[in-house]
Amino acid sequence: MAILSGRCRIDFWFQWVPLPSWITFRYRVLARWLHLQLAMMVLLIPIQLFMFHGISWTSLPANLVAVPVVSFVTVPAILFGLLFCWLPSLAILFWWIADYSLLGVLFTLGELQQGWAAVASSTLLFSGLGWVLIICWRLSLWRCGLFTPWVTLIAILVPFGQKPDEKWRVDMLDVGHGLAVVIRQGDRAIIYDTGNSWNGGSMAEKEILPFLRWHRLSLLGIIISHQDLDHIGGLDVLQKAYPEAWLRIPNRSSGEGCQQGDRWQWGHLTFNVLWPPVLVTRAYNANSCVLRISDGKYSVLLTGDLESIQELNLVKHYGNQLVSDILQTPHHGSKSSSTLSFIQTVNPQATLTSVSRYNPWNLPAKSVEQRYKNSRIKWISTAKSGQVSLLFYKDKYRILTLREDFMPRWYHQWFGSLLHNE
Repeated sequence: MAILSGRCRIDFWFQWVPLPSWITFRYRVLARWLHLQLAMMVLLIPIQLFMFHGISWTSLPANLVAVPVVSFVTVPAILFGLLFCWLPSLAILFWWIADYSLLGVLFTLGELQQGWAAVASSTLLFSGLGWVLIICWRLSLWRCGLFTPWVTLIAILVPFGQKPDEKWRVDMLDVGHGLAVVIRQGDRAIIYDTGNSWNGGSMAEKEILPFLRWHRLSLLGIIISHQDLDHIGGLDVLQKAYPEAWLRIPNRSSGEGCQQGDRWQWGHLTFNVLWPPVLVTRAYNANSCVLRISDGKYSVLLTGDLESIQELNLVKHYGNQLVSDILQTPHHGSKSSSTLSFIQTVNPQATLTSVSRYNPWNLPAKSVEQRYKNSRIKWISTAKSGQVSLLFYKDKYRILTLREDFMPRWYHQWFGSLLHNE
């Protein structure tokens, strides 16, 4: 663990990238401060890329402002405010200083947040390049005749060492209470629902766009199940980012429509729209666009916020044609959906539930979750597992979750309960 400690990283920086000797004593204190902040920015780049999928080019000026103000103004003012709590007239002065110094820092950081740059996953290969270059420079490795050919050979072969891609893939993004499912083949994608939005932001900006950019995906189309905000909230943002993407929605006035009987082919995949029977002026839960995606061997059934009456209509109309390997749990696991008849007819191996932890609607319902488990269907919730990824190969498929499979070391359920929200 020592190699990951901050002290080790800073010592590495000071030993391998020392301050130039020509800096005079008058400016040495300022130079050491800038040198330290530069070290923090450069040495933390690999961690920024790995954990946050981006780089902050304005982190240096942000630290130059925030660290000294918080360290030498805000924190001392808070301590003095606590120390003189018995003398309110004096304590209030210190609390005022703490308050306004922190407001000034937050305002500055807000102006600098445009310096964040989202990057693609391929940059991980080069995230430690700064460290490598420093080592090569200090050891004068470029003087070795074999060094340059070996580096060139490695740079050429690294991309070929990557694992072969799956035939197709489905990712249920962790967008809190809402839904966003990305279906992709190669570097192209279609998204089913766009998550929630609120005053000043949306899940499209926070989760969907960074995901698409990280995986270098081109968005070909957008399918909206219905027009509730937690499903359509990010539509405007995505259409602005990908103006050429087509739109399907069970609405008479928007896009190409998403109606029972619609069918199209995309690469290896066949898309069949099973519901609604007619387009409407405003699509509610009962009008959700139900979509079955199949490669001829494996299939996924996306249901939006479909409710029990519509589920029974589907069972009556399609019967065994509903059978699918993976089901998106209707209406976030609400009691108004997931009838036993529907569950048994679809007969999935797993059901994926997009829901936020501790949501005000108490979803998913405990009784619904138990109904799936009693039917021997694997229950997976984004509230517990985070993003869920389905990888489809020629003769098999895999279900991977962010917290259990991709990043298990960064998630430990120490506090609270995730049994259910009721």
